Amino acid sequence: MAEGESQAEKLRRIVQHGYLLMDEIDWAARFEQLKAHGYLLRPRYRPGWVRPWKTGQSMFLEEEAITPVSTNLDALRVSDGAMVFLKLVSKSSPEVEIGRFLASEELRMDPRNHTIPLLDVIEDSTNPERVILVLPSLRAIDSPSPTTIKECLEFVNQTLE
Repeated sequence: MAEGESQAEKLRRIVQHGYLLMDEIDWAARFEQLKAHGYLLRPRYRPGWVRPWKTGQSMFLEEEAITPVSTNLDALRVSDGAMVFLKLVSKSSPEVEIGRFLASEELRMDPRNHTIPLLDVIEDSTNPERVILVLPSLRAIDSPSPTTIKECLEFVNQTLE
């Protein structure tokens, strides 16, 4: 950071020059591994990515305006074109074991099981202490908004189940 440069100015300079942020570099490093498992990251994280504003396009394209939270990113499942959610967690996290348990065939059939299904667990090629959980991409809780009291009550019932 240049002397006297604020964090916001530094970020603006990085974006204008088209550099990936540190968390983005980590995701880009996993591109080939995730592709081999059947998942494609946004074009921004693919090898050979060129800043769109260097090719005359707007730097505010939706694709370029979304930066990941360091441990979360969306991707495309190649087999069916479905959007998925990638979550980076410690191998020792109870989330991995619990996710696998709740995703078992027997528990998936239980109508009381409203957990998000765990689609895949991938070893992280950049850190042997971590894994990448693959989950289906979900809508926002209020999209679409509930239209009846019954829908609201059903939501509360499932949440408390």
